[in-house]
Amino acid sequence: LKAKQERQVLSFHDSLNYFAHSYDLKIAGFIEVDPGVEPVGKELNDIIQQCQEKNIRVIAVEPQFSDKTSATIIRNALRGSKTKPIAAEFVEIDTLETCEERDLSPEWYEKKMRANIANLVKVLQ
Repeated sequence: LKAKQERQVLSFHDSLNYFAHSYDLKIAGFIEVDPGVEPVGKELNDIIQQCQEKNIRVIAVEPQFSDKTSATIIRNALRGSKTKPIAAEFVEIDTLETCEERDLSPEWYEKKMRANIANLVKVLQ
């Protein structure tokens, strides 16, 4: 990630703070401020406006919720904006909150972190 100029990511919720700090990324905001409560109306519009003002185009989503949340509404609103379209895209980041017990192994954490970093490398500019 060192060579990437783009450092801002909109996070689904506040689970990425330590990860972002470790890799010199900036979490520009959160979609879900309260766990399990998706933004609607003014809250949703405020997030979209914040992304436009800060030119945030990378939206972190979790594997289990990649395209089934308000993140899709935000991405589509940024892409379709008549005043300031942004080529917003998702990056899948596994926050390690869900895992099948059968998948756990000594290598599991490192494998997931490497995949998260690889996913970021693909989308950050």
